[in-house]
This record gives sequence, C-alpha cells and structure tokens, in this order.
Amino acid sequence: MGTWKNNDGLYIKYGTDEVVPAVVGEVLAGAGDLHEVEIDLVYTQIASASSPKILNDTVIIPDNAFIERVQVVTLTAWDSSGDTFVLNLGLIKTDRSTEHDYNGLIAALPQASMDPAGEVQEIIIGHTYVGAKVGTVLADPGYITADYDTAAPTAGRSTIRIFYRML
Repeated sequence: MGTWKNNDGLYIKYGTDEVVPAVVGEVLAGAGDLHEVEIDLVYTQIASASSPKILNDTVIIPDNAFIERVQVVTLTAWDSSGDTFVLNLGLIKTDRSTEHDYNGLIAALPQASMDPAGEVQEIIIGHTYVGAKVGTVLADPGYITADYDTAAPTAGRSTIRIFYRML
C-alpha cells in the first residue's frame, strides 16, 4: 500500500508493504571471516526486470565485501510459460533507488538450470551465469534484489547463498 522515508531518514512501510517478501539471514560461515547470506526465494517474490525487488530491508552486503560465490539449491523446480524464465540476482544501493548492479550476483540463470528439484549451481568466476560483482570488492553497501527476464515464473523455490569476505 505504501512506503516513505520519515524525517529521521528511516524507511517506513505500511499496509501490504509491511509483509516481508523473503526470508533472508546472515551468519558467519565457518572459520575465518567468511560470511553467508541465505535467501529462501519463492517464485511469487520475484519482480519483473523493470522493477527489481529488494528481498529484505534489514540484510545488506556491506562495502569492502569481496563476493566469493553464489550457490543456488533448487527445492521446487522452477517453471514458466514457454519454459523461458531467467533469474537475475543483484544489488541496489542503500538509498533504495540507485542501481548497484541488478544482475551483479546472478546474470540470467535459465529455468533449465533450476529444474529438477535438488539441482545445485555454484556460481563463481568463469560460470556462464556469473554476475559482474562476483569476484570483486563492493565499493558501496547494497540490498539484495531479484528480478526475471523473458517470462514470469509460475512455480519454483530455491535456497540461495551468497558467500563473501570482508577486506
């Protein structure tokens, strides 16, 4: 129903916009300084390419984070009209309006790479669908976004893990 920034600069949601669109969390993943952000992504939470959707308002990838890899574990096979859905995962700056890179983590991962259930994609440098921010250090912090190209998904669920180190 609506959102706005109050005089303190806080982002306020009301009505149906108060619903958290995805379950997202961050943990320290093992020894050293490896961080893991985990996203439970369901097809209904993905916006179109014309308006990438912020998946969570409290979890950000900080500046000086080196994005090591992204893992996609398919829980429910993805589907769409004509089997042409492709997933983009990226970042938007914390002002919520400036694009960091909307496909900077995953660039056009096709439906066939998320079907059947149980399929795992390790997206690292050299992977066909790696985004431009993987293998780089972020200059600015960003919220995680998701969108699709070609066709809207009609089914699908994946656990997505973003691994990064602080430099």
